[in-house]
Amino acid sequence: MDNSANIITTRSGGSSYERFPADYLSHMHYRRAYSWYDVLPFSLILWPHTFSECERLGNWWRERHHYHSLALELMLEGELQYEQNGKKTLVRKGDLYLSHPGNTIKIHSCGRGYAHQLQLVISGSQVPILLEGLELRQTFLFPREYSEQIGKYMEHIADLLLSQTSAVQASSRTYELLAWLANERIALEQSQLPPVLTKAVRIMGNELSRGHSIATIAELAGTSKATLARLFRQYCHCTPQEYFTTLKMEYARNLLKLNRYSCKEIAEQLGFRNPLYFSSVFKRYSGLSPRQFRAAAKNEKTDPAPIVRLEFPV
Repeated sequence: MDNSANIITTRSGGSSYERFPADYLSHMHYRRAYSWYDVLPFSLILWPHTFSECERLGNWWRERHHYHSLALELMLEGELQYEQNGKKTLVRKGDLYLSHPGNTIKIHSCGRGYAHQLQLVISGSQVPILLEGLELRQTFLFPREYSEQIGKYMEHIADLLLSQTSAVQASSRTYELLAWLANERIALEQSQLPPVLTKAVRIMGNELSRGHSIATIAELAGTSKATLARLFRQYCHCTPQEYFTTLKMEYARNLLKLNRYSCKEIAEQLGFRNPLYFSSVFKRYSGLSPRQFRAAAKNEKTDPAPIVRLEFPV
């Protein structure tokens, strides 16, 4: 522990450390705090080892550098200012904030200097990979509409940590919570889109084999080609054709990994009349030809040459 000019630095291995004022703990009042640090549970790939209910009073700040765990922080009352990887977020009553492993997180008191929170800290060797798989890595905030269900999940996990009866059940319940958050994130994104754009995206996903032009998709969605292009630029930062082609290339990649269809058959399923043109498009998006991708997929545990997905911003 290093104390310099009333600033305390604590290190927890590797490049991970925290900084806070020397009087930081005087601003904290813990109503509940449960932890389970046994060696066996920590061997699990997803382990919720600490739960707390805390009131934070007065003016204070705290920094977590290269934080090694995932922290879910549900605001029950008050507000706090968070900054993660340079992105500032004001967290108010009912909001859930995600502090991601490996990131630098700064927390500041604000407003009337009061915050009442539930916090769940999750570790495990596969947490970063799981967050990527669930597409939660760039998600920092869930709004108050979800607070009741999130609170129920966290309280159930807290009971399991307090009783220490089933490490596997605690791990499983935590995965359920993260999977539920991932599903709600998708629903939240789609609810923020104009109905015409949502309809166009649905048509694209359902009509991969039809070879529809963008003009036809716009007509089926009930809008003009120009309006559809403007909406895609505004919300997706790409053209409709780029989005549609990316969907097809993702689907092609999955079919190639199945190893059941020839490249010609896959091209036909995706509405490409010319297999050579399909191969050139696939190589432009993935960096490998379809045959090269299939060969690489057989020899690698992870997906070769992942295609960058085009997503709607939160």
